[in-house]
Amino acid sequence: MSKDEYFGKNFAHIHAKQKRLDEQEDESRKFSNKRKFFGRFSNPLSDYIYGTNAVYAALNSNKRTIFSRILVYKPELSKTGSYSKIIKMCKEKEIPIEVLDSKQQLISYSNNNVHNGVILECNKITPTSIRSLNLIDNSENNHEYSIIRNSIYQDELEENTLTFKTINKKGSDSFDDSKYPLALFLDEITDSHNMGAIIRSAYFLGVDFIVMTAKNCASLSASVSKSSSGAVEFMNIFSTDTPLKFFDECRQNGWTFISTAVFENNENTKGSKITVPSIETADLSPLLDSSPCVLVLGSESKGVRKSLVQRSDYKVQIRSPRPEVLDGSSSIDSLNVSVASSLLISKFVE
Repeated sequence: MSKDEYFGKNFAHIHAKQKRLDEQEDESRKFSNKRKFFGRFSNPLSDYIYGTNAVYAALNSNKRTIFSRILVYKPELSKTGSYSKIIKMCKEKEIPIEVLDSKQQLISYSNNNVHNGVILECNKITPTSIRSLNLIDNSENNHEYSIIRNSIYQDELEENTLTFKTINKKGSDSFDDSKYPLALFLDEITDSHNMGAIIRSAYFLGVDFIVMTAKNCASLSASVSKSSSGAVEFMNIFSTDTPLKFFDECRQNGWTFISTAVFENNENTKGSKITVPSIETADLSPLLDSSPCVLVLGSESKGVRKSLVQRSDYKVQIRSPRPEVLDGSSSIDSLNVSVASSLLISKFVE
């Protein structure tokens, strides 16, 4: 037996094992370096806003007060548009600018979403927790609405009240013909893309503010900011942890609640004993002429909870002309919640 044959027979398995260990160590080292690069600057207390429109809106609004840094990919490639405006604003606000060589280095911060080569690290935003909506006083063209914040000191009512100007739905300088305030109530909408699309439509169409359930609703994350094209930075958004009490108190103060509903033959409504009267979409605009309104939207899977529909003044449906939708034989029995919200809001403000 030759020397090579001897060592091959007796020690080949040791060499193969060592080779596998070396390969595993190399892979582990690569992953460790990658994690070190991406995670070294990651801060769980920060939001990483991505997308040019979302970042530009965050820099323009007054909701966020802490801007740690901005990560960009070769800013010299774009001298015009939002990209250059973002760089200019960062320099004016003295926000540190970190230039990266590859777009791939931004992927971990955007959670594999389209980041447009720019990511802003800033503080998170959370909706103000409120208890109720105040009575609207329209005497002497006083077109304002106020909300009551949650507080352990119930006697300090004035200090816990915030007042806002009503959006003029007519789009004119005079408020003589303007409508009452219009709000959205989001009940357990968990999809961040739907949440962002709703906020974008609400802002564009003139909704005054949004109230969301404190539990089981998508947070105002970077994904919501991206989906809303930055509208979340300018929209008044509140939350409530007691929806049933919120409905009751607001209705006592003159607010009208209209809950969206699917057709009666839908699986989620079969056997339901909800007796709330229906209202046609054509009657939504006259309703907003006479009282402040809250449009209630629910998740696509379950819709608005029955306990909230039962406490509403009306329920509204968007009807389809297709007979297979009306008789329940079609699997498509409703619209995407963000699309439905846009259609219904437009009916209120027309």
